[in-house]
Amino acid sequence: MIERRKRLIRERRLNDFEGYIVRHALGGLLGKKILFYPSSGRVWWNISPFDKRIRRLVSMGYDAFVFCDYFPPGEGVNAPDIVTVKEFGGCSFLLLNCDNNIAREIMEDIGLRISCFVGVNDGCGEGGNYECVNDPKWLLKVFRLFDPKKGGRYITDHSKALEKGLMCECKEDNYEKKVRKIKRHVGVLKDTGNDPHLAWSITPDFVEFHIRCENHDGQTHLRGHSTHQNYPFNPTRSRFLADCRVKKHGG
Repeated sequence: MIERRKRLIRERRLNDFEGYIVRHALGGLLGKKILFYPSSGRVWWNISPFDKRIRRLVSMGYDAFVFCDYFPPGEGVNAPDIVTVKEFGGCSFLLLNCDNNIAREIMEDIGLRISCFVGVNDGCGEGGNYECVNDPKWLLKVFRLFDPKKGGRYITDHSKALEKGLMCECKEDNYEKKVRKIKRHVGVLKDTGNDPHLAWSITPDFVEFHIRCENHDGQTHLRGHSTHQNYPFNPTRSRFLADCRVKKHGG
């Protein structure tokens, strides 16, 4: 079942009309401050406007949010339209039912810039995603959507672009030491293929281990050591979250 799903995602292509719809919808976001969340999961298609995660998203300071996930036919669910548009708290929510690469390629083609990229709970751990959105090769592609002068923001729950061993479990007694070490670490992602002079620095501003996703009255709350940080994302497998600044160097 999983292998069939991966094959369907890889082979899925938009027809001309679908491509026009996606391009037109994304084009309407030009000039806005955008958060891009590929492989976001189905929850965002059905989420209630009263869900606390919506309020937390709106409070992050972005004008628009682009969620992307593909719903192959025959999975026992009603697949949503290729494009779903919602408005919450004065912000635009654009939900795309297509492969991540299709959305990213159209965004790059029309010159759409993003301010934040989210790679959390993307499905690669469960086997439902054929390509991890935190893979260095994919990150190099999506980082091109950042403003080359301003850079952007990268929120992740697992990433090879950061320190090796970052995702390993840490014991309570060395937690503070581990967090200080990661916060000092600056990951460097080099484009060794297309442009060897181009590199991106990835600096964690916030790091949290041992996150618990607690459900109360249908709402999800993140609980960790730094409880004042309340992100609307659920790192259910890694129990880890890093919020990083990304800057371009060279190229």
